[in-house]
Amino acid sequence: MTPPLRRLLLPPFPLSAAARKSGFPPAFQRKLKRMNAAVYNVFTNDHRDYDDQFKTLADALGCEKAAKKAFMCHFGPITTGFSAILTPHQFDRVSKHPDVYDLMHDHGYKAVFSQ
Repeated sequence: MTPPLRRLLLPPFPLSAAARKSGFPPAFQRKLKRMNAAVYNVFTNDHRDYDDQFKTLADALGCEKAAKKAFMCHFGPITTGFSAILTPHQFDRVSKHPDVYDLMHDHGYKAVFSQ
């Protein structure tokens, strides 16, 4: 069963082929490929501010320097979490953190609607 939060975040309409391709700029896509990383939306258990979210990522990755490199943006207040650039190893560490309840791969969808 799909969690209620995922149902809210996924578009209620079919995406065109152009929209299914990554909406990230080509230079950013190349950077992710070189790093063997991807962008993930990390959802946390409770309503937390930016500092708490950053601390969660720093705890999971082991240091603030790695967290500063990975952290992209904070979102809320309806959903609580943040976006981060994570390697497979970092993904495993973040997914095991007690304050994290879900991670979702961010494809960077373009705002293109099918007719």
